[in-house]
Amino acid sequence: NALSGQIPESIGNLTYLEYFNGAWNALSGQLPKSIGNLTYLEYFSINGNALSGQIPESIGNPTHLKHFDVAWNALSGQLP
Repeated sequence: NALSGQIPESIGNLTYLEYFNGAWNALSGQLPKSIGNLTYLEYFSINGNALSGQIPESIGNPTHLKHFDVAWNALSGQLP
């Protein structure tokens, strides 16, 4: 892929999204808080991008999340 820019806040509207792989692109900015609305999310991989800022506490909301990979970014703080 060649995705670039920020992950939009509207990603939280995809409540039935189960799998998101945005790894090794040119995504930047912060992770939107609305990620916590992805109730059925099981796999989330955004490693190898240029994301920065804090990991939102809402990432703890998806109860089915099994894989969460944010390596090779400039994120800070602790996992909630």
